[in-house]
Amino acid sequence: MKKISYAVGAYFGNRNVSHPNYLNDYTWYLKKHLEYLNTQTIQPDKIYIVYKFDNNVDINLIKGELNRMCENDNRIILEEKENLGATYCS
Repeated sequence: MKKISYAVGAYFGNRNVSHPNYLNDYTWYLKKHLEYLNTQTIQPDKIYIVYKFDNNVDINLIKGELNRMCENDNRIILEEKENLGATYCS
């Protein structure tokens, strides 16, 4: 049987355009990814979330929310990358 992995590049910070819910919850986009995945008949074996932060956000608050989102799902692997000022997870 084949195994499927799902990868998400996430950026937590100010954006030129964003959904209004993002302004209240920086993890909103990730939550939408996970909600969608949970509606599918084929489930990924691993979910990789590679993320970086803008300097203008509360990093500890977001990291706490990420850990809460992932604590009951052992498929999720979180990895932080340095923000080099380019595309997601450059």
